[in-house]
Amino acid sequence: MVDWITFSKYLVAILVIVASTVWFINSVIIDSKRDLHTISLNAQSNVESVRKEHETAIYRNLLVPASFPLTTGLNLSLGYRLRNGNFGDLWSAIMTNGKSTVLQFHTEETTLTRINGIAKRIVVKVESIGAKKIGIATSIDSSMGFSVGVAGLMLSLKDCIPWFLHSIPRNDLEVDIIFINDWESVKYLNGSEKWYQWIIVCDRSIKHRNDYQNNVISLKDFIGEVTDDPEFKYDPKDSGDDAKILAYISNLFGGTTSFTQMCLVSSVSSFIKSFPLGHSLGEADHLTISMSTQWRHSLSIQSWVKTLSVLLHGGSVSFSDEPRSLNDLPKDTTLLAITGNSAFLNHVLTQSKGIRTSLSKALFSEGVFNKIGQISQQVDKLRCIYILNELKNVNQVTDFSSSVLRLEKSTIDRYSTSQLTLLRSLFGSRVVMEVYSPYSVLGPLSYTNYYDYRVLPSTVDKVVTCYGSFTTSLEGKLVETEENPDLTAPNRQGMLVIRGFTIGKPVEKDRLAQALKLVDKFNGGEGWMPLLGVFGLFGNDGCFYEYK
Repeated sequence: MVDWITFSKYLVAILVIVASTVWFINSVIIDSKRDLHTISLNAQSNVESVRKEHETAIYRNLLVPASFPLTTGLNLSLGYRLRNGNFGDLWSAIMTNGKSTVLQFHTEETTLTRINGIAKRIVVKVESIGAKKIGIATSIDSSMGFSVGVAGLMLSLKDCIPWFLHSIPRNDLEVDIIFINDWESVKYLNGSEKWYQWIIVCDRSIKHRNDYQNNVISLKDFIGEVTDDPEFKYDPKDSGDDAKILAYISNLFGGTTSFTQMCLVSSVSSFIKSFPLGHSLGEADHLTISMSTQWRHSLSIQSWVKTLSVLLHGGSVSFSDEPRSLNDLPKDTTLLAITGNSAFLNHVLTQSKGIRTSLSKALFSEGVFNKIGQISQQVDKLRCIYILNELKNVNQVTDFSSSVLRLEKSTIDRYSTSQLTLLRSLFGSRVVMEVYSPYSVLGPLSYTNYYDYRVLPSTVDKVVTCYGSFTTSLEGKLVETEENPDLTAPNRQGMLVIRGFTIGKPVEKDRLAQALKLVDKFNGGEGWMPLLGVFGLFGNDGCFYEYK
């Protein structure tokens, strides 16, 4: 006969042991292994009080307390004062730390000293001509294109403006010299050769035709013989260079934006600050930038921030086409910058390893970093993937003449938080989502926390994309619009408005006038820039969520 009393005692004892074990695992072991406590993830921004009607509070990165200034540069000493710095300071420090650094451009390797030597020769030649503007219609994912880009940024300190072009111009921009990719590109000049003093072809091959205009020459013929140069001396006596224009950037929609030296150094400083304690940039870091056809021009601009930051710390950089498999990734890659919804990442998402993947995802969802589900030793050194996303209506943001549109549901693809956790599991690395307005702001607007592994309900993922908190150089708020009465400030909803030190300015007079009118409409006089068509909400966690 069954002794039910004894059985009940054993059953209760077993249940107590199981419950105690579960409690111990959750409350002691897992809690001690979490990278960041859930309390911290639920408060990722400093939030000021609401100051005006029809707008939310101002949100800024948790690293920037409300009473402190935003990140404005490198804070370099000049006597008893501080200055923000500029490209010259960055490149001087890079050359000091990187005399043995090698950069990889697809299948080609080039030393930093060779790039520096080419860039300095270009500067000498351009200065001898007296050029005030140079056009750069090359991508930085080739050694010649990168060298020309570096030369252009050097020239920005000498009152010559580098103009990064998305294609060969169709009208006269009053540019003295233009750099183009190859001899095949010459035909796209289409009779515009007379607009320029020199047209420089950044191609190693010899000129194969004799019917080009006399001002069309190769880069080698333009600069002559080049030797490796390990030095770039920059010792300013004042902060005058810090206020100069860094570059003009043309966009795909017909406009041009001017960025200052302040934009660059502030964005670089913000990126460096984004790494948590114990995970800072260092000599062992290798940044791989995966180029895509859609993003090739905007990546040529936006990748300067991460590239210079990594080189500044003695690391190395690779530029590559989008990988077709893990074997295409350089094995030394520690940081990967890749565009959102890439074919490569989509392929990796299909490589689940069953129980290992499930266990890994479960630990990530509890905030515990792990490599249990990693699918290949090829990515052993990979520590963070940056997924680059453009704003949903980036063309409208760039066109200041547009009116505010109604928020409409879109078919735009973004990775869900569940997919991001699966990527973390399969790569065994962190994953950071970034959002860009590539022709208005240098660097990202906002990014998710290095330690944020949360999985949101699918009902939330279908409606919004979480982009974390703003960079330390920007602050933002949401404002109500007449066109979208359902998006209200009390519910922390509205159109995004930003302010900070990485924002560019329209070059054309008509676009500038339209931008000023728009600024005046939304809290004019306080430096706020509306991002037309960008609608979102601020979560209880202080993160910015963009509506899809």
